[in-house]
Amino acid sequence: MSRVRGAKSLHPRGAVYEGLLRIAGVRGAPPAALLGEPAEYDALVRFSRSVGLPRRVPDLFGIAVRLPDVYGPGRHQDFLTVTSVDAPLLHHFFVPVTDAQQATYSSSLPYRSANELFLVGFSPVPDSPRPAGSTLEERLERAAATGALRFSLVVSPMLGRFKPVGELSIGRRLPDGLEGLHFNPWNTGGGLEPAGILNRLRAYAYPASQEGWTG
Repeated sequence: MSRVRGAKSLHPRGAVYEGLLRIAGVRGAPPAALLGEPAEYDALVRFSRSVGLPRRVPDLFGIAVRLPDVYGPGRHQDFLTVTSVDAPLLHHFFVPVTDAQQATYSSSLPYRSANELFLVGFSPVPDSPRPAGSTLEERLERAAATGALRFSLVVSPMLGRFKPVGELSIGRRLPDGLEGLHFNPWNTGGGLEPAGILNRLRAYAYPASQEGWTG
């Protein structure tokens, strides 16, 4: 599919922004240090349509976040999330949107830390700016340009609701050359790892897709 499309099989086009992730250190966070201990991390944040439909058509929308070198040189943490619903069971499914701040974003598939299974996601902060614009991408870029666009980093037990453990601030848009970053859910560490059969398949699917569109 990547070879035919000449781009990523999913999320073929996107925009990358600077970001800053602040972890609050809240009680009850998953046992992984990255999610539970107070800290700040520089981030790269890619926003993209999942299917790549025309801009005026609702589409699944994704946030991919990379924390570069967080586990050492070249050892990143990536989180890949898509618009979903903050409700038990429903946050395993994706929903199309017409605005980047319209819905909660979910990893859909679980992470494991110690013996705990949970989902990771991002939720729009209610008082973030929502400028007017003719397309989702235009509104997103204008909101980011204010310097006040924020999303909560949220986690949820498999049958629960999301709760915040940190906040992601969106900064300036970066050059288009970074649009081709190779995100992968298996870029992880610190006792935090994707869990389940479908996630194990992604360990093979993502490199194959990237091979297809990079040649």
